[in-house]
Amino acid sequence: MNGRPERPWAPGPNVPFDYVLASPAGINHLAFDHRTGIWHRLHENGSAEPLHVGQAILLRPSDVDSILTFSMSWCLGAGHGKPRSEELVDELANSIGVLVRHLAERAGVPKA
Repeated sequence: MNGRPERPWAPGPNVPFDYVLASPAGINHLAFDHRTGIWHRLHENGSAEPLHVGQAILLRPSDVDSILTFSMSWCLGAGHGKPRSEELVDELANSIGVLVRHLAERAGVPKA
């Protein structure tokens, strides 16, 4: 947020989001707003920075499974028929595609 390394901290009980992915390392905490279908990076000062789902995945690659699960569950449930649902699916597809292509390139898989 300000260019300095984040110091470890823990989100408290007053976080205004339904789903929180608190990092065991105490940094890069994420939250998913079930009302809007948007991921947020939580900051120690209480602010929340909206993120593209690809940014959330890069910030917390160890939680990619949870990020996918929360996102797709929202799209199929609360987000069904909402424009944000289509946007979120597109964000997920594009982000996962970029990630897989990058990993394949690093592994030496030739481009098709």
